[in-house]
Amino acid sequence: MFDGMSARGWEDMNAKRGVVTLTLVTMLWGTTFPAIKVIMKLLDATSYAGYRSMIAALAMLPLIGKKAFENDRVLKGGIILGLLYFTGLALQAWGIKYTTASSAAFITSFNVPLVCLLEVLILRRRPSRELLISMMMAVLGVLLLSLEPGSYRLSYGDIIVLACTIFWALQVIFIDRYSRECSVIPLAFMQLMISGVVGIALSASLGEPVRLDFSSWILLAYLAVVCSSLTCVLQIYGQRYTTSTQAAIIYTLEPVFASAFSSILLGEILTARQYAGAMLIVVATYMASKT
Repeated sequence: MFDGMSARGWEDMNAKRGVVTLTLVTMLWGTTFPAIKVIMKLLDATSYAGYRSMIAALAMLPLIGKKAFENDRVLKGGIILGLLYFTGLALQAWGIKYTTASSAAFITSFNVPLVCLLEVLILRRRPSRELLISMMMAVLGVLLLSLEPGSYRLSYGDIIVLACTIFWALQVIFIDRYSRECSVIPLAFMQLMISGVVGIALSASLGEPVRLDFSSWILLAYLAVVCSSLTCVLQIYGQRYTTSTQAAIIYTLEPVFASAFSSILLGEILTARQYAGAMLIVVATYMASKT
């Protein structure tokens, strides 16, 4: 009986650790939108995704051990995740260039039901009723937080962000699959390296110039080291202890953090509707963490 209670205690502790870790990931993601807006005035989407990923991978090199890639699953998983990560990153940057951050946040929230569907189809897991309620609350919360009533019009950038959402959803699913089988840092490194190689190769083949000033290189380094190297490691680690749908619901906190940073740094004021949306997302995340 004691052993059973002890095992249950460890399981609960790991679940909380996963939720806290993924919440930190979304907080860091929430800082990326302004930086991406600046970078995308100077770079094309493939160069941006490629150089961001390559810098992130190189930053992780000191952490890679000699036996890091003896597991074939690391190589296979890294290739799959790297291709998904590059495509999602490039499409996100391309889409943000032609739409607003609020519209991008709203469309990205459709990642939640999409992940839920893919989890059933690919991983053969059915979400609980409580998790489905959390999912609907999270999407509604993002709607209230991101969009003004009657203001939404589908744009060219929105369609690109919608395509990006499909690849992010697939990435969440495949991280779920490989995070439990592979060492975290080698898998994160391989994902970023593959993304970097693909992006830089495509950029070179298209003859796209790279013209960044010093401050833009600093922004790109921040996006690479903090918002790619660190978040990829934390995402893989955190998803070991959550389901894909739970993780997707937690990721809807990203626009909440983005709004909070905008309020603190830029003096933007949230309306009562936006506060209600943020609270719905927080409650949905709490409910999802308890299922």
